[in-house]
Amino acid sequence: MELKNFLKGLFYKIAALLFVAGAAQATQNTQFQPLGYSEQGRYFAYEEYGLDEQSGHGFSTIYITDLIQVSHVVGTPITFEAPIDELSLLAIREQALIKAKVFLNSLDISVPAETIVMIGDGQPNANKEEIEFGIPIAGHTNDVIRRISGLYILSLEAFEAPSTLRCDEFMQSAPLGFALKLANFGTGVEVYRDTVLARSRGCPFQYELTAVILPFGATDVADSVGLVSVDLNGQNGMRRHFLAIPLAFNIAGQN
Repeated sequence: MELKNFLKGLFYKIAALLFVAGAAQATQNTQFQPLGYSEQGRYFAYEEYGLDEQSGHGFSTIYITDLIQVSHVVGTPITFEAPIDELSLLAIREQALIKAKVFLNSLDISVPAETIVMIGDGQPNANKEEIEFGIPIAGHTNDVIRRISGLYILSLEAFEAPSTLRCDEFMQSAPLGFALKLANFGTGVEVYRDTVLARSRGCPFQYELTAVILPFGATDVADSVGLVSVDLNGQNGMRRHFLAIPLAFNIAGQN
């Protein structure tokens, strides 16, 4: 009986691992593209695009995040989708940008974004729960190694969190929330933590750190954004989504 229970438990563990691995493969064709910041650094815009394998539609969604309120700007995100055999993914992305232009212009999204560190989908054995980075220092130098300021460590913690959705209809386990902690030379501060998951989050089952983004030419982390990849389940199947989280929102002296 003990052996039977052990094998049964082992089966469920393997099944869960296969589910996560398969889900990651099914959702990783969703990609992101930073679009820029507003002049004062309050708003950050980025695009999420890819192919919905179930419908055969290509899609592009443009998000504009208020980095002070940590929420989407009212009226966004902006989405455009079409059958991929009728319209190319490039054309779909162009149409989404046209639809979003009134928001981008009204909020003065004119400062280019700089991705200073990123964990790519093809990077083997990457630790996607922790990422190190520094602020690139502009100017000419004779040093072989690019000069950077600071030694920041961004770490991610995932945990079970209540949701406003009935996630048990799509998942056997509880939905997950996450928290982010930012440390510099050993001193760490929690900059974000989920409480109750919003309906727009869906039913998440996995989070990964993806990138850290700054306004072009920034000299500190005041307007930095951590991009978090979330795999979620729902009525339309599994999908990857990206969340833009301000990293300096709760740090004394920043923002």
